[in-house]
Amino acid sequence: KFPAARLVAIEPSAVLAEKCRVKGFEVVENIVEQVRRYDDFSDLVVCFEVLEHVYEPLSFLQTLHRLTRPGGMVVVSTLCIDGFDLQTLWEKSNQISPPHHINFLSVDGIHRLFSRAGLQDIKVTTPGLLDVDIVRNACLQNPEILNNQRFLKYLIEDDHRAKIFQRFLSVNQLSSHAWVSAISPD
Repeated sequence: KFPAARLVAIEPSAVLAEKCRVKGFEVVENIVEQVRRYDDFSDLVVCFEVLEHVYEPLSFLQTLHRLTRPGGMVVVSTLCIDGFDLQTLWEKSNQISPPHHINFLSVDGIHRLFSRAGLQDIKVTTPGLLDVDIVRNACLQNPEILNNQRFLKYLIEDDHRAKIFQRFLSVNQLSSHAWVSAISPD
């Protein structure tokens, strides 16, 4: 669709790097923080479901910023601790699992982190669709999770109410799945 586009994947896993090559990507087999020859390279840098895994999120985002041309965009998807399922399940959540997931930022924390990394026009959305289902499924496995939470049980037990509630969570930045876009300043 974009024949003039140069697609570069930065992937430290040899297995996943090979999958990227098969799909036609140029591949740099390394962690992004150690990549140097692509400074101010890209109009668009994307990163899916990685931020929650990195040891130094500020350094990581500064690297993404460094790879982005002035006026270019950085797009990241990540977990958001403000999300209904994480707030409701907390230590019983499958997502809160150190050392696998080590960073859980709030919407406000995401804004602050991206700003500290030098990015601007930061927009956060939480378009998640699964928060209510995640809590429902956790309750099926452990019915005591929502003990004394009659109202929450009421909200999520009915499919129609659950769907409307999930929409409410998404619109009000209360889903645990976040998309972030930001611009590298000129």
